[in-house]
Amino acid sequence: NRSTVPILLVFSILMTMLLELWLLGTKPNRFVVLSVFIMIFGALIAAANDLAFDFISYAFIFGNNLSTACNGVYTKKFLNKKDLGKYGLLFYNALFGFPLVALLCQQIGQRFRYFSFYKLYCRAFLNRIYKTH
Repeated sequence: NRSTVPILLVFSILMTMLLELWLLGTKPNRFVVLSVFIMIFGALIAAANDLAFDFISYAFIFGNNLSTACNGVYTKKFLNKKDLGKYGLLFYNALFGFPLVALLCQQIGQRFRYFSFYKLYCRAFLNRIYKTH
């Protein structure tokens, strides 16, 4: 059910809080913990009437929540190190993410589709693109 997806994404906040406690050793304030549990309680109440329960969909949402939490915690962990820096983290994120995106594009048939965009080589279009950066 589409209406339960945003509700279940609240669990990424709990996972982030638990991963920060486990990996970074930062203990959250008790008011933060209380507010997170109140949000989760509200999400459980809102999702309780989901008549179209689908385990596979919930598993994907759980995987998305876990990935979001891991991304946030590891980004915070590596940004705290002085040797990498913000731009170094962005560089390595793009470097390691590019092969995965290229493989995904290859699998779904989108590898060379951007070459067929009819305004790709139009000077006015390219001029506008370059002026935005």
